[in-house]
Amino acid sequence: MFNCGKRYLLVSGPRYSSKTIGVLHRLVRHCWETKSGRVGIFCKTIRNAKSGVWSDLIDVIIPEWEAQLGGFRVTTPPKVDGVTKMNYMKVSNMFGTDTEIQLHSLDVDTDIEEKVKGTRFSLIFFSELSNFKDQCVFTISKGQLRLPGLAYDKHQWIGDTNPAEEGTNSWIYKLWYKEPSKEEHPDPEYIAQFEVIEAMIDDNPYLSQFDKSDLIATFRADPELYDRYVLGKWTASSTDSHFGKVFKHDIHVVGNVDSPIESD
Repeated sequence: MFNCGKRYLLVSGPRYSSKTIGVLHRLVRHCWETKSGRVGIFCKTIRNAKSGVWSDLIDVIIPEWEAQLGGFRVTTPPKVDGVTKMNYMKVSNMFGTDTEIQLHSLDVDTDIEEKVKGTRFSLIFFSELSNFKDQCVFTISKGQLRLPGLAYDKHQWIGDTNPAEEGTNSWIYKLWYKEPSKEEHPDPEYIAQFEVIEAMIDDNPYLSQFDKSDLIATFRADPELYDRYVLGKWTASSTDSHFGKVFKHDIHVVGNVDSPIESD
């Protein structure tokens, strides 16, 4: 994640895989290496963001960079714009200027055009991308990757996500997994800019065995959630099916259909 320069990056994985932490380090590296950059972080609700990705950035990631990298510092502490009510902050970069980091809330997917109208970003990060059900959040927002004076290949759009409940029917899976695998793709140069990095729980060096065991035990009884939240598989949910709200795999499934013995 830290070294990936592809324009459209998806980081997918189960819970506790530290994918968001990895993406935030990539984000801060971009801030440091970009002259007068502007980064936009988009979340489904600002309340969840401020207790999640925004607080991780402010309380964990940036202090580590300040401690380890000479010249890197917060130049404008986190604050809320009095007019737009937008959360933002500024950090220094290697060119001696500032890079701005903004936090945006997007409660309704189709409001994305109004939200980004007139804006320009050097990097856009959608946190928990599977919370957004309409592909317009990508197709509209990526058009704002056009910061004046910054080369095309220095811009980046990043989304991190658990596998979506729609599984392989999700627009995210179709765009990052299916499209690049098409033979003789009509837009090879465009699709070559897409990259998927999968982060699994064993990739997280800070995850304790206790937390790992707790995660496994939590979802063991539900194969669908276990696939998505423990194994990082794009398995579709059956919650929208007729009995989805009351069906419990460990209660209502008896026997083993894989057995060749009929009595089993």
